[in-house]
Amino acid sequence: MKRVIQVVDILLFYVLGPLIGLAGLCYIHAGRLFKKKALKNGSPINRLTFCIMDLEKEKNKNGIAEDMLLKGGISKQIAVFFDFESDADSSARITDEIISYRFSIHKKSKLFSGGLRKTGDLVNLIKNIFFLLNIARREQINCVESHEAVFLGFIGLIFSRALSVPFVLHLNTSYEMKHKGTGNVSVKFLRFRRIERWLERLACRLSEVIVADRMFYKNLKSFPKECADKYVTTGVKVEAAHYALPETRQNLKGSLRIDGGDAILYVGRLHPVKYVRDLIKMFRKVHAQNNKAFLLIAGEGVLESELKNMANGYGFREKTLFLGPKTANELADLFYTADVVVQPHGGQVLVEAALAGTPSVVYNFDWHGEFVQDGKMGFIVPFGDTDSLAARTLELLSDKERNRKMGTFSREVAVRCYSRETSIENEKAIYMKLAGREKGKR
Repeated sequence: MKRVIQVVDILLFYVLGPLIGLAGLCYIHAGRLFKKKALKNGSPINRLTFCIMDLEKEKNKNGIAEDMLLKGGISKQIAVFFDFESDADSSARITDEIISYRFSIHKKSKLFSGGLRKTGDLVNLIKNIFFLLNIARREQINCVESHEAVFLGFIGLIFSRALSVPFVLHLNTSYEMKHKGTGNVSVKFLRFRRIERWLERLACRLSEVIVADRMFYKNLKSFPKECADKYVTTGVKVEAAHYALPETRQNLKGSLRIDGGDAILYVGRLHPVKYVRDLIKMFRKVHAQNNKAFLLIAGEGVLESELKNMANGYGFREKTLFLGPKTANELADLFYTADVVVQPHGGQVLVEAALAGTPSVVYNFDWHGEFVQDGKMGFIVPFGDTDSLAARTLELLSDKERNRKMGTFSREVAVRCYSRETSIENEKAIYMKLAGREKGKR
């Protein structure tokens, strides 16, 4: 009987899901026939944001407020996070102006308890959307923003059409590169990369503005070239703790019990798309020539057990420290502690390392070449070449003076080109333009 229910559940999900998706597409395209309400000149901006992170788990409330309210650019903020792990909804008032809603996709219901789990998830999502539409109307939302182009982008477009307000799309990842790295689509229920790619392009084409913190996404083959004119970069924005002067930070080698050793640091998710297996392969070669070296791994993810087993199999488990997730303040000290940062696939971590005055060794991949100046701020090596990754790391560990000069130059570039204040002001200007409040206008 259980098997029959599972089959029925899958059939219902893959029948109702596409029908609901098709209805959503029709609604999105029908909404194009009606003119959107432009933000009134000088009106306060009440924004609904579909987030990729759970604000309720963030401890730095001041940082959240500064990032989301853009120093007065946003008057009211509703942040929505769809949770695929917990089984209960929640809401929280982060500040007077920011309300966070966390909607559980796997929330327990009669359908869920009856074995129709996928169908129950679909019904929960529809209920959450209608609930949120009522909240958006009550709070007089006049701008919708999504921080992901496929799942959240599709939902953001529906809300933009339902409320007849502008839609702003934030790009922060490349699904094309993730698919090449893992062979899987990122939004699993879509099953096919071509569907995922089509939804990405749809969100780009129907948005008023496309916002990103780097130029990289605009230069991808998968990016629709007709959207180039509305692509705006704000600059990579990291938390304020990382701008602290290196000399004011704490060296953690003593507390980590690696005094006298060389620290190689990786920060990020332990996931296949980050190519973290290459870290262990790289460190095997480093350890063979430098027995004082330690590999510090700050982060968590599905590959943690596998990486520990690899380190154990290669015979250097005691030289590999798995530190788990860290706060911004803890990371600021870790970056300062490290002699070299190695990132096979890194995002804003590269800026954070540079701000600590620590050079990086990276693959020629993603946006790395947009930020890291090869030979001046660290080294860029061919993608997948763990021999070169190890050789350049050893080079920086052995030549302390060159390491120091690269670190100093890295911080100078990061402070000059990736100011947190400038990034916030750049993003604020986007919304001021939407509301007709650009500098110099009355």
